[in-house]
Amino acid sequence: MAEPIEFHFDFISPYALPGLVAMERVAAKHGRTLEMHPMMLGVSVPKAMGLPPLLDTPLKGDYLLMDVPRVYEFHGIPFRPALERFLTNPLVPHRLFCWMLGQDRARAQQAARAMLAANWSEGSDVSKLENALPHAVAAGFDETDARAAPDDEAVKQDLKQRIEASIGRGIFGSPTFIVDGEMFWGSDRTHVIDRWLETGGW
Repeated sequence: MAEPIEFHFDFISPYALPGLVAMERVAAKHGRTLEMHPMMLGVSVPKAMGLPPLLDTPLKGDYLLMDVPRVYEFHGIPFRPALERFLTNPLVPHRLFCWMLGQDRARAQQAARAMLAANWSEGSDVSKLENALPHAVAAGFDETDARAAPDDEAVKQDLKQRIEASIGRGIFGSPTFIVDGEMFWGSDRTHVIDRWLETGGW
């Protein structure tokens, strides 16, 4: 059986949702499953790479604000970000996601996808627990336990270890895909992955 396609993402990345939608189509075409993993741009970009946040980068930040809406339009995804300049804090949704992963991966991924859609297509800031929590509950997780998860020290440590592991594997951007050990960065690489899977690599 073929290995799952890994999807590494940050909730604050505007390209994560279109990357996920595009990769879902590619994965379905090739009979593959997707495995979602958290990464954090706030760690990989300024700390691991020593670069300023993307929106603070001259020229590139302005380009991003222009580019993101057309990427959503290209993929047929509504674009209604929670915040005008996209800035938020991913700790709550990431910790909630890690906690859910410890319970049930399939349901955790269902909730994480819903949180991404809520943040980028529905104007709901999932950095706030009251906005993230309903998606965990809708996926079948206990509300009381889910509410406590972001403050759980074991969950915090789990997220920290996952982020350190992602950097250790060379993952620096969101979304990043790993297909049979090969890394591809960016939502615009899904067509390359499609060809890669068709040809068995090159």
